[in-house]
Amino acid sequence: KDFTAFVQRPGEPILFEDRIFVPIGKSFAIFPISGATPWITDQPPGAMRTKLDNTVRGTGIPKDWSIQGAEGGGVVLSNTKVSGWTLPKGELRFMSPLMKSVLGLSEIAAVNPITWEVPWEQDETGASVAPSSSMVIDHAVLTESELKPLNMHIGGAGLDTFRLALVDGFATDLDGDGAEEKVLRGTYNEVEVVLVLDTDDKYGKRTWIFETAHAMEGKMAAAKPMVFEWNGQRIFAWSGIENEQPYTEVIYKNENSYSIIE
Repeated sequence: KDFTAFVQRPGEPILFEDRIFVPIGKSFAIFPISGATPWITDQPPGAMRTKLDNTVRGTGIPKDWSIQGAEGGGVVLSNTKVSGWTLPKGELRFMSPLMKSVLGLSEIAAVNPITWEVPWEQDETGASVAPSSSMVIDHAVLTESELKPLNMHIGGAGLDTFRLALVDGFATDLDGDGAEEKVLRGTYNEVEVVLVLDTDDKYGKRTWIFETAHAMEGKMAAAKPMVFEWNGQRIFAWSGIENEQPYTEVIYKNENSYSIIE
């Protein structure tokens, strides 16, 4: 599911700097113009904002672009330079060069695609383990008393904490900024999810929520995570066997956001 499936009906979008803010109750869903993974925050846009109402008009679809529906909603855009750029469901507008300049969007580049691949090794069960040549990153298991205060952060993102059932959580410096992010696994509305919580000087308190088939193994906690750096990329991952099938889940920093690979 797209993360907007877990929050209230969104309001009218607002453009601020390099992000589109979509109100969801008292919080905001943030869609980076670069195409990076969106997140949820309680931090509102600044004063120099532009409402993306009917007064901000787009142009027609450029001739070299193709648009197709994406699985689970949204659209996939492609042209001669960009292949398979998936955008979440919502309104799509193409801006003329003049309008991009007026709105300050001319210098924003599309998020870079993944250029790395982890050479996973395997243990005796068939699960993936980090490469022996990778650098281990410290991480800590969060206790129940450490998990409870995070409800303030999660609730501030517009998520109903009464619908969230956490199985476990971990603290680690996933983006290398010297501050710990929190990675939480459990269910939301009985759907298996992984949450990433980050507090940033510029972006405030941010929350990502991803649906995944392996946040748990049946009714039990999923495999223990491994956090490591490979080829300059920090990775939070876990791997195990569920229903006699091996799986590997990867969460990684992508530009100024986080993404998940199943």
